[in-house]
Amino acid sequence: MSRESPPSPVEVPEQWDFYFCRVDDAPASIAMNFWYRNRAPMAEAGTLYWCKLELLVPGDDGMGDGADAELLYPLEEAITKQAMTLGLYHVARLRNHGRWQLFYYGPKDRESALRRVAKRVVPSHRRHDVGSKTDQDWACYFEFLCPDEERWQWILDRRLVEALTDHGDPLTKPRRVDHRAAFSAEHGRAAFLTAVTELGFEAVPPEVKSTSRRRYLAQIHRVDSVELEDIHNTVMALKVLAEEHGGDYQGWETTVEKSLN
Repeated sequence: MSRESPPSPVEVPEQWDFYFCRVDDAPASIAMNFWYRNRAPMAEAGTLYWCKLELLVPGDDGMGDGADAELLYPLEEAITKQAMTLGLYHVARLRNHGRWQLFYYGPKDRESALRRVAKRVVPSHRRHDVGSKTDQDWACYFEFLCPDEERWQWILDRRLVEALTDHGDPLTKPRRVDHRAAFSAEHGRAAFLTAVTELGFEAVPPEVKSTSRRRYLAQIHRVDSVELEDIHNTVMALKVLAEEHGGDYQGWETTVEKSLN
């Protein structure tokens, strides 16, 4: 449990991001505030609350389609604004199976008040449901909503790809991509470099030592596509190889390539 006094719900920093996954064997999109990852659970907010809103046009994937999905954002904002006055922390949103589900944590005995909020805000033609349960350890947040290691890496890769496009890169040109990995033993780094060389990567000399616990750094590069699916597949292959040899994959970087047209 955190010993610091938590901020009020309206003071929590906005560190939202999203990822795609499967929930109940169906496509899902989860958006969550990652600020809580290093600060939860909070003893004063040991009850999980949820508000499920019907998607009138769920689309082929069940995650919402067209104008109807756009109507849910202002509904979410209105519900959350009033939920915060009840001491509830908005932690996540799940879109799946034709539902737009909001998740909050807060003190106990707020379900009836949240139900009244939803009844006031949600139009009568859209079905909704409110519920709660005790969750002192924030198991729903950490074990259900938080991404696994592969999905977290997808988020990091997507952020870098979006940074390229924000700088005008159309992503159409393959280019040199540099990767880093760190190892606790020199023989682990050597084995990793041998393995990636067979995949067409080149090592960047000299091999560098750092002062961290994993002291042996490997820097490699290869010309690759930086389309999100392509670069993510490359990164995951390198992560697996690094872990097989006692190392940690530490990230990638590349240049911005703008169109000449």
